[in-house]
Amino acid sequence: TLSIRKKKIIKPKPRVKDSIVFPNISYKGIFSSSNNSNTIFLVLIDGNQEMFKKHETHQQVKLLKGDKKKITIKYKTEKKTYQLQ
Repeated sequence: TLSIRKKKIIKPKPRVKDSIVFPNISYKGIFSSSNNSNTIFLVLIDGNQEMFKKHETHQQVKLLKGDKKKITIKYKTEKKTYQLQ
């Protein structure tokens, strides 16, 4: 008689996505000129005041878009929206 060997099926372990810890961010205000191309957003990052224009990056934080009420930022690979405080 022939013996049949069973192959062990090894399932790949699911990858645990590392959660990104955002710095402490708060949106404090907006300064704009009449033509809106020079809009500056005032943002606190870990207690340090930064002035952003759209698409600028400071401390690995990129300002994607914003208006009078909120801003959307990207940190590493994740996006978050912050309301004016």
